[in-house]
Amino acid sequence: FFFIMIRRPPRSTQSRSSAASDVYKRQLHMRIGIHTGDLIGGVIGTDIVRYDIYGPDVLIANKMESNGVESCIQVSQTTKDLLEKFYPEVYRFEKNKDVEVKSVGKKIAGYLISCLLYTSPSPRDS
Repeated sequence: FFFIMIRRPPRSTQSRSSAASDVYKRQLHMRIGIHTGDLIGGVIGTDIVRYDIYGPDVLIANKMESNGVESCIQVSQTTKDLLEKFYPEVYRFEKNKDVEVKSVGKKIAGYLISCLLYTSPSPRDS
C-alpha cells in the first residue's frame, strides 16, 4: 500500500477576489509525503462515523509530509526502492534529509522525487 499525507499551508489573508484572479499564476503550495507499508483501518464513532487508518507506517508517511519541502513530494527509502524497481527510468530522486520518527524508533531517509516524463521545471529550481 502507498500512504500519502497531504497538507496545505494556512490560507493567506489575501481577499478571495484577488486570490481567484491569481489562481492560474501560482504553483500549488503543499507538501506531499509518501511511504509504503502496512496499515489497519476501521470505522470509529457512533454519532459522527469516520474511517481512519493506523499503524507505524502511517506515522512514517505523516513525518515524510511534515518534514518535506513546499511544492515537492518526499518519499521514504522503502517507496524509493519500489519505484526504482518497477519504474527505473521514470523518476529522479534527490536526498533531502533523514527524518526521525520517535514513536516508531527509526530514522528514515527522505528523498524528493521528480518525474522525468514531466517537462516543467522543478519547484526547487525557481
